[in-house]
Amino acid sequence: PMVIVLDNVLIYTNNEVIEILKAASHVVRFLLSYLPNYNPIELTFSVLKY
Repeated sequence: PMVIVLDNVLIYTNNEVIEILKAASHVVRFLLSYLPNYNPIELTFSVLKY
């Protein structure tokens, strides 16, 4: 089994998708609404921005 971490995009919160993943013995976890510290592109943008 794998732990799958998803953001809150509408397609990922679809119950059918979640049930398919759980049926395959995967653990599904969701990120909080906005976590720039865990998003590598945010770090890149912050360096380029300043």
